[in-house]
Amino acid sequence: MMPVQYKITAELPKEVDLRELLQIAEGYYAKNDSISKQSALEKVWDAFEKLKTYYSTDKRSSVETILDRISDGDSVLKEKLNGEFKELTNIGNNYQIRHFETGKLPINDIRIKEYLYTRCLSLINLSIGFIEEKC
Repeated sequence: MMPVQYKITAELPKEVDLRELLQIAEGYYAKNDSISKQSALEKVWDAFEKLKTYYSTDKRSSVETILDRISDGDSVLKEKLNGEFKELTNIGNNYQIRHFETGKLPINDIRIKEYLYTRCLSLINLSIGFIEEKC
């Protein structure tokens, strides 16, 4: 079965390390094989973790600032987006994306890799847009 190619691309931020991670992820993602998609997924998750330290090495505090910028006082939106940050963090910690020790679940289907990649990248793009808009 031919994998679906999604058309989402990274918003390239001014922050150099985050930009580099996203560029590497996109390079892997453009390749149409499961190993490259796995590498893309790992790199986009690295970018997600880097994003969470954009304002501070304290991830919770930094994410709180990101959420404040995006939600602009909308507490319902802030709660939903906070849930998405937490869910993506849990996925990264429980599946073979960031960690590969025994007990971490493999992602064998390329379509799931693509879905998780685009889901994570969408939140990164949203965050970068608001971070850089208000700088």
